[in-house]
Amino acid sequence: MAKVPSPFVSFPYKIKQFRDRHAGILQELDKNLNSCNNFEIHITLGDDFSPDSTVIKHFDTWKYSCIDGDPLLGKGKKHYLTTHRKTKPDAVAATASMVDVLEQYTYKILRVKIEAIVYDTKKI
Repeated sequence: MAKVPSPFVSFPYKIKQFRDRHAGILQELDKNLNSCNNFEIHITLGDDFSPDSTVIKHFDTWKYSCIDGDPLLGKGKKHYLTTHRKTKPDAVAATASMVDVLEQYTYKILRVKIEAIVYDTKKI
């Protein structure tokens, strides 16, 4: 069994690297969404990801799902990791941490998305 790298080894650097890479997007968040207190994070992975991967076991707040044929990303299986955070800094940190681990495993990341939830009628 492969050794799972610690997501916290290069954590501060990875957050800075993530922020530098996505500075424009994060500036827009700062401008428009300072009052938002609910964020949903999605990481979309390609066929090389396995739902029984040991990566997931280290992030118990992340949920796994899979669909065959994404309406935006096209045909084929897409694997999704999803979690929620209450603050933007926590959302960015959780995203950077999971992306770091996935990149260490060289999984193909198709999309990383942080959504600010401004209205949700979910009752479950």
